[in-house]
Order: sequence, then C-alpha cells, then structure tokens
Amino acid sequence: MTAPETPGPDGRGGDVVDTVVLDLGQVVLRWEPWRAHPHLSITAWEAVAREIDFPSLNLRADAGESFASLEAEVAASWPEHAGFLARYEAAFADAIVGPVPGMPELVTDLRSAGCGCSA
Repeated sequence: MTAPETPGPDGRGGDVVDTVVLDLGQVVLRWEPWRAHPHLSITAWEAVAREIDFPSLNLRADAGESFASLEAEVAASWPEHAGFLARYEAAFADAIVGPVPGMPELVTDLRSAGCGCSA
C-alpha cells in the first residue's frame, strides 16, 4: 500500500520541492577558466586545454578527485604542461567574473519562497 499523494502548495498533487542544487560554473557564476593563466593568450590557453582535455579533468575534480592527482597525471603525460592545473587551482578566484545575469534574483526568489539553495 502506498501513502496518498500530498497536495503541493498550489493545491495540486505532487511532492514539494524544498531544495534546489545549482551548478556554479556558467549557471550561478560566470566562469572563464583561462583567466587563471594571464600569461597565456586565450588561443594558447585553449590549445593547452584541448591537449590535456581540461574539460574532462575539470569534471573529475568536480567529482572529488584531487587537483594534486590530476596535476601529477598532466605532468606525467604532458611534462611541457606541468603546473597548468596547479596554477588554475591557485588562481581559481580569477576565473570567476561575476554572476550569470538573472541568477542572483532567481536565488533570492527561491529563498524567499522557502526553498533552500545549494551549489
């Protein structure tokens, strides 16, 4: 036997969403990762990022893998790019350039409605 469905705040059936989890990069905050390497042009940064597959490495870091282990992998596979991830991690704050337009208002609206927000 299942429990009867509880009406939502609008009177219709369904579960009530009480928490929203948002991704930070390009969802809540504008993220321009090349800014962590000001000594490189964007073109040069993109070439290195492509070669070492920065998007994949970044996803692995997001999933909890340490930058130290990822940096060791980069240094072993591409010694000419040793230090690239360490520099990115050290200067991560420089890669955040402000909020995505509309997101501060959305987060405020969600919180005002009693919805928790996490990123």
